[in-house]
Amino acid sequence: MTTPNESPKDKPSSKQMICENESSTTKKNDEGDNVGGGVESVDGQNMSIDDANETGIDDPKGQGSSSRKRGSTIDVAIQIGSGSGSGSNARKKREMEIPRGEPTCYVCSKNFTSWKAVFGHLKSHQRETPGALPPPTFTPTEGSPENNNDDETNPREQLAPTLLNLALETMQKMSEDSNMSVVHRPSSAFNSPFWTTNSGAPVWNNNSSLTVGARAFFTKPGGANFDRERIPERVVHARGASAKGFFEVTHDISHLTCADFLRGPGVQTPLIGNFDLVGNNFPVFFIRDGMKFPDMVHALKPSPKSHIQENWRILDFFSHHPESLHMFTFLFDDIGILQDYRHMDGSGVHTYTLINKTGKEHYVKFHWKPTCGVKNLLEDEAITVGGANHSHATQDLSDSIAAGNYPEWKLFIQVMDPADEDRFDFDPLDVTKTWPEDILPLQPVGQMVLSKNIDNFFAENEQLAFCPSIIVPANAPKCVYHNNHHEGFMNFMHRDEEVNYFSSRFDPARHAEKYPIPTAICSGKRDKCIIEKENNFKQPGERYRSFAPDRQERFVKRWIEALSDPRVTYEIRSIWVSYWSQTDKSLGQKLSSCLSVRPSY
Repeated sequence: MTTPNESPKDKPSSKQMICENESSTTKKNDEGDNVGGGVESVDGQNMSIDDANETGIDDPKGQGSSSRKRGSTIDVAIQIGSGSGSGSNARKKREMEIPRGEPTCYVCSKNFTSWKAVFGHLKSHQRETPGALPPPTFTPTEGSPENNNDDETNPREQLAPTLLNLALETMQKMSEDSNMSVVHRPSSAFNSPFWTTNSGAPVWNNNSSLTVGARAFFTKPGGANFDRERIPERVVHARGASAKGFFEVTHDISHLTCADFLRGPGVQTPLIGNFDLVGNNFPVFFIRDGMKFPDMVHALKPSPKSHIQENWRILDFFSHHPESLHMFTFLFDDIGILQDYRHMDGSGVHTYTLINKTGKEHYVKFHWKPTCGVKNLLEDEAITVGGANHSHATQDLSDSIAAGNYPEWKLFIQVMDPADEDRFDFDPLDVTKTWPEDILPLQPVGQMVLSKNIDNFFAENEQLAFCPSIIVPANAPKCVYHNNHHEGFMNFMHRDEEVNYFSSRFDPARHAEKYPIPTAICSGKRDKCIIEKENNFKQPGERYRSFAPDRQERFVKRWIEALSDPRVTYEIRSIWVSYWSQTDKSLGQKLSSCLSVRPSY
């Protein structure tokens, strides 16, 4: 049992019994010490010791309160059964009321400061004399419940032999049952041979999201658990920077959208506001199905064993996802390392939908272009710059704004009519693809200017939470709101209203005016499916062939270094050579020759 003040690494091993005299969950007061409980779990055996009440007991050294209260009791329940399915499955349950006693080993009469220490000491006797230890002998002392029924007396000597009997009975059971000779961790001993959900339901396809129709909503299982794996560090992009400023519309796109902040040229919106545009510095992503996002991040982050980011883990995972090739033509290219935040592109990556006042939909992709141009670092430059200052990008942004050199980005969009999506040999909603600019040109929309540094990093950067449905700058929204969400971890403000339901005559909030929402019929099979037009190799090949010869050589060199990791198997190397050969024949030949590996296809 882990107490609120106990970290997982402080938990005892699965064989260790716990009955602490001074638990971190109990409180010391002027009436004595409360005694906490513990839990043991050994292949199906469970021992729970919980304090039956919160009344303090008399201090044996007379240092507590002068008044003597009846000692608190402990409810002990032991369940013994076979942990592996063999042997007796019958479970014995005992519940008894026992007073506390001094922690003493009845075998050698050695005194200890806690029962946890006694139980640990008993294991040494068990090792010295294999098999069952002799049963303890006990003669009731004066004042014990057997000889004295005075409610004001509560000797502690009774507890030792009683609890030891229970503990030794459990240890005897462990020594008798050969199936308990090896204690497995639950994470490895009880794994099923197939993938399951947290609740144990079998998963037949863990590579595709569950959708209703090809263009409908999808579910992303595992997201709740994934988002809470790291506290307080963010799961991805743990380092980052924030700044304040404004967005100004420079070109009219009111024919495409009814969004108020885009209603016309000259309209300014303060940053941080109520519009969130998810993005990255590259226009594509590693995987096309968000179902695999947690696994992807796990592969990219340091090993859970060594805490080292290792190439073999990354290449192993992405060898199952050939759609990642396009992203790697950016990441392993000369633009893979940014010089700083001011000199980087921004991309919405996803395909969004804009809806105008008549309800007409258009697909769009968003692009940010820095007015000061794009600058990157090669490997040797990154070592020099990053080695001198690991916060160089953050410092550059902060110093530039402080000096009045405000960074600016121009916002452009690509627009596609949903009726034209089948004209292309790729799926326009695929995040691993770019839209051809010669067919769908960039159209200017506005500009973003960062003109003020944040005042408090923790409040305005660390606690900044982006969500497509709600943005909360600092600790309160700047927009007016009215809802019945009072409780829960996602509510950061004090709410003192009495009405947290709708509708109410005590809080007569009305519905907002109706705004245009397309009434498209959603239909299709409820299924996990793979998109029809994957086309994983065309766009990566086109991008590689657009590189200058020296740039191509640096790209090949980076891949040779990655695939030369000693833990990357011949099979994985062969798969990657096969992928790049399908992307560009000359590229595959260069890798195959340098690595002495033949393609797997």
